[in-house]
Amino acid sequence: MSDDPSSLQQNRPESPNSDSSSSTGSEDEDNNWDDWVEDTAGFATVSLFEDRQFPSAEAALKHDKETHGFDLSALSTKLALDTHQRLRLINYIRSKKPSSNDLASLSGTEPFFTDDAYLKPVIEDDPLLQLQMDEWSSDEDEPSQAKGKEPVSEASELQRSKKEIKRLKERLAAAQKDLVDYRNLVNDNIANIATGALGNVTLDDIKKEELPSPASRDDDTHYFESYNEQSIHWTMLTDRVRTTTYATFIVSNPNLFRGAVVMDVGCGTGILSLLAARAGAKRVFAVEASKIADKAEANIKANGYSDVITLVRGKVETISLPDDCPKVDVIISEWMGYALLYESMLDSVLVARDRFLRPKEDISPANPKSPPEFKGVMVPSQTRMVLALCDPQSLIKQRVGFWKDVYGFDMSSMVGEAFEEAIIECVPKEEVLSAPCMIKDLDLQRITSKGLSFTSSFVLKANELPTSPAAKVKSGNTYFLGKLHAHRTYATAFVLWFDTFFHPTGKQYPEDAKCKVHTSEDGEWETGDVLKLRPSSKRRKTLEQAANPLAPPPEQVSEVVIPQTTEPEALPVEESSSVKKPVVEFETSREESFTTGPHGTSTHWKQAVFLLKTPIEISRGTEIRGTFYCRKSETNSRELDFEFHFVAVNPLSSPIGDTSESVPTVQCFRVR
Repeated sequence: MSDDPSSLQQNRPESPNSDSSSSTGSEDEDNNWDDWVEDTAGFATVSLFEDRQFPSAEAALKHDKETHGFDLSALSTKLALDTHQRLRLINYIRSKKPSSNDLASLSGTEPFFTDDAYLKPVIEDDPLLQLQMDEWSSDEDEPSQAKGKEPVSEASELQRSKKEIKRLKERLAAAQKDLVDYRNLVNDNIANIATGALGNVTLDDIKKEELPSPASRDDDTHYFESYNEQSIHWTMLTDRVRTTTYATFIVSNPNLFRGAVVMDVGCGTGILSLLAARAGAKRVFAVEASKIADKAEANIKANGYSDVITLVRGKVETISLPDDCPKVDVIISEWMGYALLYESMLDSVLVARDRFLRPKEDISPANPKSPPEFKGVMVPSQTRMVLALCDPQSLIKQRVGFWKDVYGFDMSSMVGEAFEEAIIECVPKEEVLSAPCMIKDLDLQRITSKGLSFTSSFVLKANELPTSPAAKVKSGNTYFLGKLHAHRTYATAFVLWFDTFFHPTGKQYPEDAKCKVHTSEDGEWETGDVLKLRPSSKRRKTLEQAANPLAPPPEQVSEVVIPQTTEPEALPVEESSSVKKPVVEFETSREESFTTGPHGTSTHWKQAVFLLKTPIEISRGTEIRGTFYCRKSETNSRELDFEFHFVAVNPLSSPIGDTSESVPTVQCFRVR
């Protein structure tokens, strides 16, 4: 995988309810995009042949050409390398360190050109990898033929030229419309000045550019307001996979939480802060920018933790901590959104990490007799985005088929958005048609906000399909092609989900680490027996004892019962006027994880489904190879733009790596 936001597609298909004048974008938009691409090309780049950095990828390539006699662009053209082959070549050079003379003798048939191991970047966020696709293409674009291959036919060239002319005409029409709109705006302003409609604004003000500047875009107000209501918190708290995993991890790791200073970013109702306090945290800062903070404060007070938990109202980007406690040992947050990154809350969590998480050398171990086992820890510590093929027929019937007959009327014009926006829905595991492929691994201890816009190569291998003795039977979307022949089917969508990992030291799990799958067959988990909370009367007795220290102590003040462990004895009342809150006791630390995939119990995140305009025919051995692009929307930083470039390959019927006859399909989606 490589992180490359510069290859994402700019020109989006116009949605049915869009008020834009053209689906191809305006000239101003193109200029903004060019500026953005130039920014990504200006990152420090290491030479291919020496450990020397240059201010940009172009400077590094120029140095390699002048000093080492190696021209990456010329070699790629000479060998007619496609995108994946160029990626492999760069990573091959960085890993194997061949000389420029050795590279000059390459023929393009070497094994590493088809070895997917070389798709993984040697240098994270390598700017040279970003140069492999530095132009956007629209869904309707067809990639031009690589140099050095067989010339295209006159008919194909004519078709391509017609499409190019059509696009240019559309852009010209859009520019002309913009000019007319601008003229009308100027005329309206002049008329308003003449009639006094603009108040004290004069023509001289306009000439001096002293008109009030337009209000800056606000991506946050609606986001925070959406968390003011009870319903969204009820949905999250009743998500057993989510809440039980967090609770189990927090109360099962006293070595991490006991005596620690904790920050809860986006505390909501305060549930994670309360759990951290219950686990023995010395101090908890519960940060919340929405009005739900009022309810969180009430919950903290009602449960008797006001002396431990401090509610901090505001955005984590602007708050400050007390002088006597400028750093924290643990940051907990439930920041994940649809498709993992929707809502962009992770950006704020990373700001909190960089501002407030305690450096390793400043941490004192909870047990003075042993050295510290962790630096400041992020909870969760790691997440992964996972992609697969699927055929969600029931979903297609609801979102596509429905519009073909609405009370006897054809409303097929409404179908478009189903192929342009992610659909958040649960996909039955039986409808998944390929092995999953990880497209992004986020190390929350180290990743930066820049790494949240990225490019990733993927290979989806079709599952082994059963055989049928039937001659030819159609069942749903599947065709059986005769006796003892593997049947073929059609993938009609990509499905994306995420896995989340919790490690008490922040340690990262290897790529082959398995995520815990909570299923309905898991009776112990399904009945919520991981954590059994005492009746609220127990807590009330404890609070009553704290308010009246002269009264006899309750027989028990323990709040949590852990299966297969003995219940701790009642804590004695201190001579002071306060009762020490009970702390859960565990002998060992515990790792946790959960998946939001189709193979596990459904969560409120469900999965993100991306319906394909043209289904992909797959049979035994079929592989879908492509590139996934992710970046924040240009119109709302809390929304996402995804793009898929892919081809279908069957290694059983064609040489591995031979995609010369395949034309990549491009499809773009919004997550909002």
